Amino acid sequence: MAARLHEFEIMMQSIMLRCSKVGIAMQDHFGQLEAAQRARFDEATGLLKHYFTDKLGVQVAHKGSLDLLSTIIANKYGGGNTNLVGCRQFDFVLTKASIKAAGKVDMLSVIATGLVARPTLEQRFCPAEKP
Repeated sequence: MAARLHEFEIMMQSIMLRCSKVGIAMQDHFGQLEAAQRARFDEATGLLKHYFTDKLGVQVAHKGSLDLLSTIIANKYGGGNTNLVGCRQFDFVLTKASIKAAGKVDMLSVIATGLVARPTLEQRFCPAEKP
């Protein structure tokens, strides 16, 4: 889930930038998401840093891999089809994802899971499962 949340955050940053070019200002809603879910995003980033770091706190086998992963994700979502309908839909997603968990429904996890079915981390850094 940490990889999924990290990717979702970068995906929404990229989409926000693309959509601003076609006249959909998503900055306020993205800011609300960041403010409401900052602890969740920071926790996800912390877990990923730990994943890429050995017990002594030294990045070894994957030195710089979190930065590399973030760059790959930004490039993945930075291009593509940008239109008013899609941007309005993503703006709506931002408003729903900014809602903090109430009761048993964690909207951020639900939305991130729906939009990031298989995180880039799994595809690029994790060994393939053997059948």
